[in-house]
Amino acid sequence: VLEVGPASGYLSFFMEDKGAAVTCIEPPMNYLWDTVPFAGHDLDAWRREFSIEIQRVRNSFWYMHHEKCSQVRLIETNPYAIPEEIGQFDIGLLASVLLHCRNPFDLIENTARRVKNTMVITEIWNPTLGEGPVCMLAPHQGAKQLHTWWHFTPQFFISALGILGFAKAQVTFHTQ
Repeated sequence: VLEVGPASGYLSFFMEDKGAAVTCIEPPMNYLWDTVPFAGHDLDAWRREFSIEIQRVRNSFWYMHHEKCSQVRLIETNPYAIPEEIGQFDIGLLASVLLHCRNPFDLIENTARRVKNTMVITEIWNPTLGEGPVCMLAPHQGAKQLHTWWHFTPQFFISALGILGFAKAQVTFHTQ
C-alpha cells in the first residue's frame, strides 16, 4: 500500500496489522503544507506555529512505529513528484489529504502512477455540491482557513480516477 499523508499512522499501522506492506509519503517539514495565500496574512508565522503541531503528529507516528516494532516505511518527499525508485504498489490511499492540496488532481495523478490495481480516496462529502464531478474552492475572506482548499463530490473522484485508468469505481459513505 502506498499511503500519502499518514499523519499519526493510525491507518498505516492498522493496514500493517492486517498484513499489508505499507509505504507512506510525507512532505518534508520545510515544505509542510499547501497554504492558502491570503493577502496580508503572515504565512511565515502561521507555518512556524503549525509546524510545532505537525511535528507532534509526526512524533506520534514514530512513537507508535517504535512501540509496534513496525516495518512501515516513511519517505519524506514532494508528494506531487513521488520518485519512481520507491516502486509500484497494489493499492494507493489518499485519506483526507486532497482537501489540503492546492492541486488535488496532480496529487491523485502522481499517486496513481505508482499504483497498479486500486486507489482508495476518502474525503468529507459536501452534498450541497450536487451530483456532478465538482470541486468547490473552500477558502474565502469570511473563513480564513489556511490549510483547507476544497470540497468535492464523489463524482469528481470517479471522473479523475477514470481519466487515469481506474475505470471501476465504488462509492461508499460513512458517518463518524
